[in-house]
Amino acid sequence: MKMSYGQFAQSFYQGKALNDTVFANIDSNNPDLTRFRDSGAKMISMVGVSDPFVSLEAMLNYYARSSALVGGNAKAQDFHRLFMVPGRGHCGGTGSIGANGGNPPQVSADQMYFRLVDWVEKKQAPSSITATSPDGTKSRPLCMFPTKVKYLGGDVNAAASYSCQ
Repeated sequence: MKMSYGQFAQSFYQGKALNDTVFANIDSNNPDLTRFRDSGAKMISMVGVSDPFVSLEAMLNYYARSSALVGGNAKAQDFHRLFMVPGRGHCGGTGSIGANGGNPPQVSADQMYFRLVDWVEKKQAPSSITATSPDGTKSRPLCMFPTKVKYLGGDVNAAASYSCQ
């Protein structure tokens, strides 16, 4: 569907009006997480680098805005941590890498959930999470933003050959 700028603007404002009145402000773009933080809650966000619907840039922008409201990345990481997953598409599907026959290591929803449980119940905040390929032959660390994976040497298919820096 093609839209003119005017049509897009009109649709945007109609959607915003519905969000503010009918849908009780369910917009997921509100960066103010202060009430969430103040409640003592914890959150792990994950974005697929190959997600065609939620772009990496949009997630990084959101995280920057939400972090700024609570005093920067270090303060945000006390309750909200972001992990980027190379090769992951939307809702767990692989993106462009998988579509081209690759088998990038992935992280399961269960892994993310149990890391969150460990953070809440055992005070073990994750700074990295190990992603594993579906066949179990490849693993890589997923690093908490803004750290990045660095290859140290050794087996390129083993998470132990990498570190988050």
